[in-house]
Amino acid sequence: AEGAYAYGEIVAARSALNTIDSLVAGKDFTGAAKLIGQRPLSTFKENALVLVQSSALPDPEAKKSIGTVKRYGLAADVVILLNGLRDTLENEDAAGARGMLKKAKAPLDEVIALGKAAGL
Repeated sequence: AEGAYAYGEIVAARSALNTIDSLVAGKDFTGAAKLIGQRPLSTFKENALVLVQSSALPDPEAKKSIGTVKRYGLAADVVILLNGLRDTLENEDAAGARGMLKKAKAPLDEVIALGKAAGL
């Protein structure tokens, strides 16, 4: 159950990135930065860890791809890119924010695809 909940939060984080995309397009950097500091984006790292440690994701290769605190993987990519996105929003850099959003969505989509493949 915990793994399925964590996966749902990860899917919600992807949706939040779409919302941030819209806010950046409208030059609402304050609103976008506020979203990045709230769940499900602020809790992405914890949710990814719960997912890989749960039985909801039975495939060991999927777990390795997503990664853990000790093992670099897709989750680490997302965390790094979200931090970069936060910086671009604080600097009100629309072009940089759009670039970071695009880069952050790719590994996040891969995590979601691995969850879907596991039946989540």
